[in-house]
Amino acid sequence: MRECFVCCRYANTERHHLIGGTAKRRISDRYGLVVDLCRECHHKAHTDSNLYLMLHQYGERQWLKQNNATADDFIKVFGKNYLED
Repeated sequence: MRECFVCCRYANTERHHLIGGTAKRRISDRYGLVVDLCRECHHKAHTDSNLYLMLHQYGERQWLKQNNATADDFIKVFGKNYLED
């Protein structure tokens, strides 16, 4: 059992890629952009647009910090900036 990144409950968690999509999932793996989510939060991450955006923005911030990079660098790798409105 691990702590869910969203609700902080300890449960059997599932791995969630912060930046998803077929090709982007592999890139997320390469950069460690994954979190543990309980089943309920994992479902919400794919159906709740606010949570979906929050997780993508968190992933982008983590990537920018880890790579000392800019938003343009992120766009080159992931194809989109999630921090812009």
